[in-house]
Amino acid sequence: MKFKQPFHKVYHNLLLTTNNEVWAYFTCPSDYVIGQNKEVQEKHKQKWNQFLQSLRRFEDFELFLNPHSYNLKERLTAFSENFDEQAEAMGENLVERTLTDLEQQLRVITTEKFYIGVKLSSLSSATSVKGKALETVDYYAGKLLALTHYHLSVDDDFLKRYRSIESEIFQLVGAVNGRRLSEQEVLQACRYSYVRGMKTSFDLDFIENSSYSLTDTILDPTEEQGLLKLRSLEGTSYVALLPIHKFAPNLAFNHVAELVQSLPFPVEFRLKGHFEPLKGGRGLKGKSSRAAKRLKNSAKETLSMGDAEMKSSRFNRYALTDLNNKIDLRVPVIKWLGIFPVFGQTPEECRSRIRTVISLCQSRNVEVVKGLADQVFLFHQFLAGTKLGHEKNWLHYTTVEGISEMLLGVENRIGDNVGIPIGMVSELKNTRNLTPKEVAKTSRKPVFFNPSIGNQNDIADKKANSPHIAITGPTGNGKSYLAKFIFFLSVLMNGKGLYVDPKSEFFDWIMAVINNPVYQEKYPDTCSFVQQHFHQVRLDPNKTSNKGVLDPFCFIPNRVAAKDMAQDLFEELYDFTSAREKKSRLAMLEGIETVLKRRDQGEQIGLLHVVDFMLESTHEEVRDTANLIKKSVQGVYANLKRGHFL
Repeated sequence: MKFKQPFHKVYHNLLLTTNNEVWAYFTCPSDYVIGQNKEVQEKHKQKWNQFLQSLRRFEDFELFLNPHSYNLKERLTAFSENFDEQAEAMGENLVERTLTDLEQQLRVITTEKFYIGVKLSSLSSATSVKGKALETVDYYAGKLLALTHYHLSVDDDFLKRYRSIESEIFQLVGAVNGRRLSEQEVLQACRYSYVRGMKTSFDLDFIENSSYSLTDTILDPTEEQGLLKLRSLEGTSYVALLPIHKFAPNLAFNHVAELVQSLPFPVEFRLKGHFEPLKGGRGLKGKSSRAAKRLKNSAKETLSMGDAEMKSSRFNRYALTDLNNKIDLRVPVIKWLGIFPVFGQTPEECRSRIRTVISLCQSRNVEVVKGLADQVFLFHQFLAGTKLGHEKNWLHYTTVEGISEMLLGVENRIGDNVGIPIGMVSELKNTRNLTPKEVAKTSRKPVFFNPSIGNQNDIADKKANSPHIAITGPTGNGKSYLAKFIFFLSVLMNGKGLYVDPKSEFFDWIMAVINNPVYQEKYPDTCSFVQQHFHQVRLDPNKTSNKGVLDPFCFIPNRVAAKDMAQDLFEELYDFTSAREKKSRLAMLEGIETVLKRRDQGEQIGLLHVVDFMLESTHEEVRDTANLIKKSVQGVYANLKRGHFL
């Protein structure tokens, strides 16, 4: 069989193939759908169900999920620009160590990008009979030119011819928040298959746009059985294209397109689809009738021989009946072919990943096969701009709901896009006897955290102006460690925070580290930063040195704020609201004002000086109130809120 690559030219988001067919390409963001939220999953499937049904009149389409570079170095550099000026050296060291550790563990950090391609050239946008006739002539002229290896010219007139149809698709893609690809992104999508698995395959930093430069790769299916060896100037990789062979009778909840994204290595998903005609000479109605006759004859022969009808035969007759009902109701049926491309730097790595993908899909009753003898065919079949042909292997006929059940366009990545990694996303179920490090190695999706992003005004899709974080989990699983790390990052980003530590361990650990000569020599910038930015106040009422540390006259320099806080504290200790306590309340307010004047003159004062002022009152009820307050704060935590001086 002779193969040829379909790529000819790209104009904006349109691809012109060597067969003079035109495809439009779009991308849509993946939605975060947590696995346990069944309601959100069903809403997401319904959204994609409606979108795919809207593509019915365009007949041919393709969906593919490609890994792309996360550009971690650029993201970490952007994050470090918000570091405290005094922490510049420490921040650079932190970014460098983070980058090194993640690259050693994951080799390259990728994120997924979902693409949608729709064929335009089979449709007419003309409204008059003359216009339709001219478009029909142009269509068949393009087919004739393709046979003689001539191609249509790509210019503004060419774009205008397909603009209305492309605009219609763009409106439909809006249902899944899609956008048009740029010309560079279309070139990358066409180029990707030829450099799959090579380091440059994840980048957009290339300038080639000719057919030869984009497809300059040697495919070698002979060196390793069942694998394609790709060789180009970019490097070498081994690729296996694993077709989906069989589903369970009911496709519900298989979610395989989402499932493979949880693997610790990048895996693609690609689907070529064609809306089958329901009636007519090549329609499904005729095929269904012929298949029904064959099954009926087979059943008669089986019964005439005295044998029972096989279970598979009964199921096939039921499936045909269901298909005929859907045809009568004009429910769209799609003929499609799907694969999971897997790649590796070595044949051993590639084969190991193949076994993992096949085993994972089997857990959802989806049979994925190796397709050993058809790797070259599958490679060319799934190039961008190639429509589904007349092949018979691994084809599936399902409704739109069947494709939606694979859970397209979702991801399980959480966290910010720019920040410092604080953990890894893992969907591993059996974690018994595994350490956190071992669990983390099963994932390739770091959780990035940026404590300052909530206060920025120009962030898309931001839910609130202030970050709110809840850390939950069983005892001894690292909640306190994560809280300390987040607090440290917040201080690093010029944040001002109060860390309440009932265990009185955080500051002691910090001091033990920064006073250690080994760490002082290894991380001098970090030790210096911590010494300058972290201050401890121990709230131990049993220590005389701590008395008065929370006295508002001692730590609040603002006069109005100190007065308000002092008044609130006195009203917390004693009920001044009754009519009998008017004199005591008046004396308390006069005492606060008098003591504040003494502070203004430079004296070291505290809340107990207000009590002393009340004890000097000529009114007995005021003196009784003062004595009661003084007795109630002795020897308890209230000592921290009052003092003669700090």
